[in-house]
Amino acid sequence: MKLEIINLQKHYPIDKNSIKKIVRSVLKFEKKDGELNVVFTDNKLIKEINKTFLGHNYATDVITFAYDEASLNNDKASYNLDRIAPPCNNRGLKGGDQERVTVHPHLNLPHQGGGIQGDNEYSPPLVGGGSLLQERTKKTAGKKVALRGNTLTGEIIISVEMAKKLAQKHDCTVEGEIALYLVHGLLHLFGYNDKQKKEAKKMHHREGELLSDLGFRVPVPH
Repeated sequence: MKLEIINLQKHYPIDKNSIKKIVRSVLKFEKKDGELNVVFTDNKLIKEINKTFLGHNYATDVITFAYDEASLNNDKASYNLDRIAPPCNNRGLKGGDQERVTVHPHLNLPHQGGGIQGDNEYSPPLVGGGSLLQERTKKTAGKKVALRGNTLTGEIIISVEMAKKLAQKHDCTVEGEIALYLVHGLLHLFGYNDKQKKEAKKMHHREGELLSDLGFRVPVPH
């Protein structure tokens, strides 16, 4: 596993060791390997990402960018949970959607010289700008990409501000809410999706199983 954790927010402290443990455990449960960025933002930043990449002009909870072989050779697949607006499910949150979009080459966010130089600097098209995925795309530019069959390559963007708000609403810990978003993003990279009711039910059931195995008590959609 190769993992970069990038914190761009100050709403809640991020325990990077805990995040690594969650990612490592979920990958192990699913018998996968991964080269991943996990980026923690506030509502303002994730709203801008959501608007630019998905055309949704509001803050959301988590957005996942899949940088697999097809995505790197063509466009990038992006997914978000969007569980903060009606129509409602059992958590009072919207069910979720997935779209395939072409990533914009530039996003009007603070950056210096491309890539992450520090926790307050940010540069797309790899949203977190971490060196891990930047290096991969530099090496594979203009070439066909061949990843090992069980290796996930992608980026998960999480609004900690949203997690903090919804954790209070649903009487769970902020850590648990963040874990839910992280697991949701990882499952999208595994190939799960929540666009259709039957698929969403299967995905949310697996979320519940994984969160329970990880020791989190978090209400999940169903």
